[in-house]
Amino acid sequence: MIRVVIVDDHPVVQLGLRVALTESPQIEVVGVGGTLADAKRLVAETSPDVGILDLRLSDGRATEAIGALRELHPALRVIILTGTGTALDAREALQRGASGYLTKDDAFETIADSVTAVMEGTTVVAPSVRADLVELGRAPALSDREREVLALVVEGCTNPEISSMLGVSVGTIRTHVSNILKKLDVADRTEATSLALRRGLV
Repeated sequence: MIRVVIVDDHPVVQLGLRVALTESPQIEVVGVGGTLADAKRLVAETSPDVGILDLRLSDGRATEAIGALRELHPALRVIILTGTGTALDAREALQRGASGYLTKDDAFETIADSVTAVMEGTTVVAPSVRADLVELGRAPALSDREREVLALVVEGCTNPEISSMLGVSVGTIRTHVSNILKKLDVADRTEATSLALRRGLV
């Protein structure tokens, strides 16, 4: 049996995951909680094989707790679950030691297979973010200043507004924006905003 704990602060999601998992004869849900504190307690008490954690909980981000949970139980595999996943979040989760990253749209249909897969050593990533995660790895490096400018472009700021905020000339901002568009291979600010949000660049 694969022993699983579920940590999510939405009771409906908890129930849905529990039902989906218990349909598999290979999986046993040994604990359910709603906070990172619950996650640590459950891992310490039950030594599960897999922990399924919502990315954003009331007492912190699950990605920041992966190391602590695996210190409690080194064999633990962690699957991060999120309602609004981005490639940047997925990359952070995997870099911090997660074995999987799923969105709640995907999870109920694939969760049992995903649990089995991570136990076999496979890394599972939601199809909805997989392509952007690959592209994120290929993304040209933006300078710190360019990322700063891009973040303000995403917020809808004009060049004069960005100039005022950063204390540099409008011409300098215009040059930064032009370089950003070239590096991202997009035609305009709208496309840059869409791409930045989709890939989690800001």
